[in-house]
Amino acid sequence: MCHAPLQFNLSVSQSLTVLSSPLYQVNVSSGHARLMEPVSRASMWRLGYPNPADYNDNEGFCGGFEVI
Repeated sequence: MCHAPLQFNLSVSQSLTVLSSPLYQVNVSSGHARLMEPVSRASMWRLGYPNPADYNDNEGFCGGFEVI
């Protein structure tokens, strides 16, 4: 029994859509996190250490865009 090869009949617009679909992906991320294991200095007060309370410990600021 001989099997015929699979044939794909895609139009030009369908081919371009298939080939360019990864180019249109939008990745969204949220840059907020809290380091708890091992605990960061900003979050140590949450576990009872005698550090000053930092209620924004999920927003570590490293100086901004201009700082490398």
